Amino acid sequence: MRNKILNGWRGTSAFFRNTKSKTKNFFRNKQLLTKILYTLLLLLIFRIAATITVPGVKAFNTNAATDPSSFLGLMDMMGGGAIKRFSIVALGISPYITASILMTILQSEFFPPIYRLANSGAAGRRKINIITRWLTLIFGIFQAITIAKSFESQGFLTIIPSLNTPWFIYFGIPVILLAGSMFTLFLGEQITQKGVGNGTSLIIFSGVAVGLPSKFKLAYDFFVSSNGGASTFVGIINFVGYIALFLVLIFVIAYIYKSERHIPLQQTGRGLTQDKKQMSRLPIKVNTAGVMPVMFAALIVVIPLQVAQLLPRYSESRFWIEHNMRFTDPIGLSLYILVILIFTLIMSILIFTPSKVAENFSKNGTFIPGIRPGEETEVYLTKVLLRLAVFSAIFLSVISASSYVEQILGMDRNITFSGTSLIILVSVAIETLNQIKTRGKSGKITKIQKHKMVSKNKKGTKEDNSTGGLLW
Repeated sequence: MRNKILNGWRGTSAFFRNTKSKTKNFFRNKQLLTKILYTLLLLLIFRIAATITVPGVKAFNTNAATDPSSFLGLMDMMGGGAIKRFSIVALGISPYITASILMTILQSEFFPPIYRLANSGAAGRRKINIITRWLTLIFGIFQAITIAKSFESQGFLTIIPSLNTPWFIYFGIPVILLAGSMFTLFLGEQITQKGVGNGTSLIIFSGVAVGLPSKFKLAYDFFVSSNGGASTFVGIINFVGYIALFLVLIFVIAYIYKSERHIPLQQTGRGLTQDKKQMSRLPIKVNTAGVMPVMFAALIVVIPLQVAQLLPRYSESRFWIEHNMRFTDPIGLSLYILVILIFTLIMSILIFTPSKVAENFSKNGTFIPGIRPGEETEVYLTKVLLRLAVFSAIFLSVISASSYVEQILGMDRNITFSGTSLIILVSVAIETLNQIKTRGKSGKITKIQKHKMVSKNKKGTKEDNSTGGLLW
């Protein structure tokens, strides 16, 4: 018993020593610390911009406007939560996300011109970036007009009398929103280039994270404050269960996101082994497509809702679309799930590209035991990838649709967990932490290399002095 206590104490002491050492090393890495502070500063600038309302207008009852199952609710998530105030950055980076996902799909072999550009080196990538920018501008104009018209037509927006003209609604406000979107995109690019993590993802992440405290507060009010007397204890239990469910969802999403299928590999000319433990591995992520299918599915399904905002307010077409194509309607939800399933399979193939992997294996003399190089390897990898993609598609569909199903069953929409938001929250957090760890390790290696070089130079200087300056 005494030995167990001593071992436990030693283990705890070692843990705290390691934590203390890692913390010291983290703060000593000035370059990494500067990047993190720079990232936080730019995110703070975005959050400040998100509080500045578009000049000349006043938004109210925005919680009703940003119903998660509606077009504006999706735009609010994509815009990092800025649309609730009808902020100058309300459009966020949704035009860029739409353009980027579309260009990713167009880079497949089904679209030869874009495919050739994608495989033509740095020059091709620059052209693709230019095309993406132009598409961002086109989508931005369309989305800005639909947002302005949607707020105005549903009565969530009042415009000062001197500016209350069609010109201001269809040109003035969209120009401001488009400029805000370009500014947001600029901040995201600066974070990606000079900070840590993916800038555009972190901007969406900030909006989701900022909204969590208010969601928990609303949940507490719903479960506890609204009940009195003897039911208060039951309300607290329900609230604790609500928090526990949130943590379980976070854990499950993180577990699936980090899960991989490892395929054993061998290489000709390096000796063959039958022991799989000694073989190198090809890791294939279970969720290869990431969060892109969910976001793209949402953007696809919301297109009819966007178009509906441009139709006359009391037209039959608009009424049908708004009451059948939302995520909480059976047709809209079914279409959403179907698009997620399809695009998870497509995006998995596009991202992993089994044909290229098989081609590289053939060039490098690498092969999978029991599988012939070339076409047979490509077929095998495709089968493995599709099996993982089917599981991933079902998982993403269940998580993404769960909050809308809860709303259909009568749960308050203000306290339901948005599956899309949770997936974004977890995936961005994991990727950012991984990048911080990688940069921390690379900084440490660079520091060791510099120290070795300085020591070598000092040693060389001493030898030169002792030998009297030999010519060689």
